[in-house]
Amino acid sequence: MNKLFKRVSVGLMVMALACITVITSFAAPGDPSAGTMADATDGAKTMLSAMTESINIANISIIIASGLGIAAILFLFWWGSRKLVRMVKNAFSKGKLSL
Repeated sequence: MNKLFKRVSVGLMVMALACITVITSFAAPGDPSAGTMADATDGAKTMLSAMTESINIANISIIIASGLGIAAILFLFWWGSRKLVRMVKNAFSKGKLSL
């Protein structure tokens, strides 16, 4: 579990660093219309407050239910494809098709 946490946290840090790099690459040095660090902080605060206002228990339950539904569909697809491959292999090896 500890390794998983480390991998996830390192991945998130790398993604955050990449996003920061991309955002800062568009600002021209010395351009007055590019904004300041205070503008960027205010924008980040506004975005975070909007995100925290829109997150509630209903949204979290919808996300979890959707994830479980998708996982069930993927599991059934995996199981069915394995069964189909097994049936085709047995049909060729034994010469008959069984359901």
